[in-house]
Amino acid sequence: MRSLLRKIAYEAGLKGEYTPEDVIGTLRENHAEAVAFEARKLEDIALRKMLSDIEGHRTRTFNSDQGEFFPELAGLQTSYDARVLGVSEKRGARILLEKLSVRLARVAGSASRKIRRNLSPADKLNKFLDDLQPYIESEDDLVADVIKRSRKS
Repeated sequence: MRSLLRKIAYEAGLKGEYTPEDVIGTLRENHAEAVAFEARKLEDIALRKMLSDIEGHRTRTFNSDQGEFFPELAGLQTSYDARVLGVSEKRGARILLEKLSVRLARVAGSASRKIRRNLSPADKLNKFLDDLQPYIESEDDLVADVIKRSRKS
């Protein structure tokens, strides 16, 4: 599929300007069988990309439709790579922030990368954990449990 797209884009480029829509239209028109054959894989790629985009971004607001989502977590990245945290060997496995122990949340805070405007998700997470420090009984506490304790005071 990639080689077909590359070839079509190159041929379109030789003729002048072209858009992704032009290339995709030509691909569908001239190679419908290949598109149909690859459709499920293409759909999986698109859905994985969307999920990756969603999980890699911070939540900006509280959404009560998200089950036990804690409003205190708004503005923080919602999930982390489980392999980076050492809790899974499975490629692509994610773990929700609220299900991390404080110890693992600190690891996540030190492993995060910088994002736009020089804001660091790690700094934001570390400040969040510092604010929760009075309610942390153990580094093995789940973040969700610590938030619940903080609400009682």
